[in-house]
Amino acid sequence: MDTPTELTKRALTTLTDKMFQNHREVELCKREKRLVAYALASSLPLQMLLYFNVYFSPCWAVTIAVCLSIKFADLDIVWQFALIAMYSFMAVLEVIRLFLGYSGNLQERVPELAGFWLLSTVLQLPLNLIVVALPQLRILPLERSVSLVLLTFITLEVVFGFAALKALSRQQVLRFHIEHMGDGVEVSMAK
Repeated sequence: MDTPTELTKRALTTLTDKMFQNHREVELCKREKRLVAYALASSLPLQMLLYFNVYFSPCWAVTIAVCLSIKFADLDIVWQFALIAMYSFMAVLEVIRLFLGYSGNLQERVPELAGFWLLSTVLQLPLNLIVVALPQLRILPLERSVSLVLLTFITLEVVFGFAALKALSRQQVLRFHIEHMGDGVEVSMAK
């Protein structure tokens, strides 16, 4: 059974909650916005893909170099030049792309993550599709398999990168509103 002091406290709390219910909701909303604004926005699935891709990329590069040296004499001179240029460009692009993905996701930086997503979508994905699909390149089975694994990594990174970029930019907008516009501004978190 409750003591008279506890009953009085409960009655007063209920009365003030009924009379000033808007104040409690406003404070709760402000607290929730602050928690959302300062929560981590890094994408774990994207980070896992980047982590495994960093370890797979050197294996991909070595395999491609070995396969290119095996079939180099059988290729036409134009395709020899094109393949060397394309694979060199893809290797350099892969290093830059993975660096931007790591720094953008872990440090929660929108420009780096957007650069990663654009490089993945506009350059790396089409180049890998060309390598896998073009019959004139005389793709060896090992070369096709490692290129398909890399293509799978890139496709999943494009999907999860877009979701991470969207969530990160939404959180950056919320942080800006809380820090620079004050607590009185209503910020819509609609998806």
